[in-house]
Amino acid sequence: MRMRVTGFRDEDLVDGDEASRRAARDELRRQRDLERARASDKTEYKPSELRPISGRLVEAPSGDFLHPHRGQVDDPKYAPVVAYFVDESGQVTWLERAHGPKNRAELEARLARREERNARQ
Repeated sequence: MRMRVTGFRDEDLVDGDEASRRAARDELRRQRDLERARASDKTEYKPSELRPISGRLVEAPSGDFLHPHRGQVDDPKYAPVVAYFVDESGQVTWLERAHGPKNRAELEARLARREERNARQ
């Protein structure tokens, strides 16, 4: 006995042209990403709670420095992400710990040591 496995095609799900099918795929991806994020144990921040520092670096309400994770997160449990936020369009942006100083206190301590070192020279 032969079995044939078939999948769904965009044409079966969405009527219309390529642009409407692409929009439907994007919406489905956003919904899946949001469900995956909300089901994870990662911290959710509101965009207004994150304070821009420089470039892509942001400061969380806890004082930790974070930056957006590059790439797709299929399973947050196995990714280096620690938090996420959802923007106005419903897009999930995963955040990971920044390289360098971990928080504001560590940054200020480094700057103080640098100034002290420069003052001795």
